[in-house]
Amino acid sequence: PHIYLITGMIFTYMLYMVGLIHILAFFTGVLVACLSDAAAALIGRKYGKHKVIVRSKDTKSLEGFLAGMIVAYIIGIIIIGPIYAIIGVVIFFITDYYPIYTADNVLNPILIPIGIQLFILLLVPLGLPVGWFP
Repeated sequence: PHIYLITGMIFTYMLYMVGLIHILAFFTGVLVACLSDAAAALIGRKYGKHKVIVRSKDTKSLEGFLAGMIVAYIIGIIIIGPIYAIIGVVIFFITDYYPIYTADNVLNPILIPIGIQLFILLLVPLGLPVGWFP
C-alpha cells in the first residue's frame, strides 16, 4: 500500500510543480490520504460492529468510515479551512465507498487535491480564502 500512496503523491506533486495545484491542496490531500485511511482501518478493525458492504464486495464498518471522515475533516480544517475540508471529506468517502479497479491509496492523494483545487478556482473569486490567512 505504501508504494500506491507514494505513486499518487508523486503525481500530485508534479501537478503542484507545474502550477496546477495549490500547495495547501497538495498537503491536505496527502495527509488525508495517509492518516484518514489509517484511522479508518484501525478504528474499523478494533471497534467496528456495524458492517457495511461496499461496492467491491468488501466488508467495512460504519465506525471505520466515520473515523476516516472525522480525521479527514480535522486535517482539512487545520490546513485549508472548513469549506475546502468538506470537499476533501466527500472525495475521501466516495473513493473509499465506491472502489474501482484502482486502489484508493492511489486515487486519494490524486483526487482530493484536484477536487479541492477545482473548488479553489470556483470559490476564491467569490471571496473565500484558501487556508486561514487570506
